[in-house]
Parts: sequence; C-alpha cells; structure tokens
Amino acid sequence: MTNTKISEILKTKGSDVFTVDASDDIQSCAQQMVERKVGALIVTSGKGASRRISGIVSERDLLGHLGVRDCPPEDAKVSDIMTRDVVAVLPTNTVQEAMAIMTTKRCRHLPVVDQEQIVGLISIGDLVKQAASDHRAEIHYLTEYILGNYPAVEHRGSGIFTAIGTAAPPA
Repeated sequence: MTNTKISEILKTKGSDVFTVDASDDIQSCAQQMVERKVGALIVTSGKGASRRISGIVSERDLLGHLGVRDCPPEDAKVSDIMTRDVVAVLPTNTVQEAMAIMTTKRCRHLPVVDQEQIVGLISIGDLVKQAASDHRAEIHYLTEYILGNYPAVEHRGSGIFTAIGTAAPPA
C-alpha cells in the first residue's frame, strides 16, 4: 500500500477548511456544502487560535435528519445533526493509516490537525486518488525493472551502493 503522508495530499489539494457553527441552521449548512462543492463541514467553536473542532456535519448527517426526524429542516440546528465523536489524523499519518481509520470508523471525511490546530480536511476520494497514483508509479517502476531499464549500481564497499545510470541487465 502507499506510504504517502497526508501532508503531501494537502500540498496538492490545499488546506482550505470550510466550517460551520453549531448554532447555524441546517438549511444554511446544506447551502454552504452545495456552493463549495464539499461533502462535509467542520463544526467549530471558538475563534482564531482557540478554534476547536466540536463536530463534523456531512451529507449523510443531513440526509439522515431529513429522512427520519419529525423536526422541520428550517427549525433544526447543526448541533442537532452533527457527529460529535470526531476522529482526526495528523499530517504525518500515511494514506494507508487514514484509510484504515475511515474503514474502522465508517466515515468518509477526516480533519487533519497539527498541534491542536485544524490544517485540512481529507476525504476518502482524496485517499483513493493518491493510492491510485502511488500504485501507477509502482507499476511503472516495476515494469521498467522487469524490462531491464533500471539504474545500475556500483559497489563501493561498506554496504554503500551508488547509482551510475541506466544499464541493460547483465548477460
């Protein structure tokens, strides 16, 4: 599997994190998701450096409320439907570790935190995209190796090898 760090995904994807307040109504929450084309928003409390995660609200949460609850959508607040038990990852976690967490916790989005600050949000789609890219690269390198298009190495003693260029396999 892939050992790519979550920080690498954030470098490509960006670290924009869209948030909502627990007291906001779910209609404005849904509207923000649609406008931003995202599947989840982080529910925060506090401002600036003291901003903390108090939950996450996803498309699933919205649909679950609309399909089951007796409370009209215009009366419901984000705090009524958000997931409070939020699992987060660190930028140093790997794609493989994040996928395992999502599978175990049955979630599709994970906040990324560093020193208790929110630095990003990743989705299962981000992880699958990275894993596919990593696998394509691995297949490429293995194919090149099998075809004999690999760097030749020179032994320099003490277990040190130095690449000296591409060479055909030994005859």
